[in-house]
Amino acid sequence: MRYLACFILGFILGACLTNLLLARQQEQLYLSKSALEQHLASAREEIARLKENLAA
Repeated sequence: MRYLACFILGFILGACLTNLLLARQQEQLYLSKSALEQHLASAREEIARLKENLAA
């Protein structure tokens, strides 16, 4: 019974630690995605402006 309790406690602690690490990584990926989307939007605006200048 004692070994089972230790196993369950270890399992729960491991799951909590994994959850914390993955949540941090997910937040970093979300911030990177937002920065890349902003960069893409500005690049698209620049391309549109360059096309207008080329057509004029």
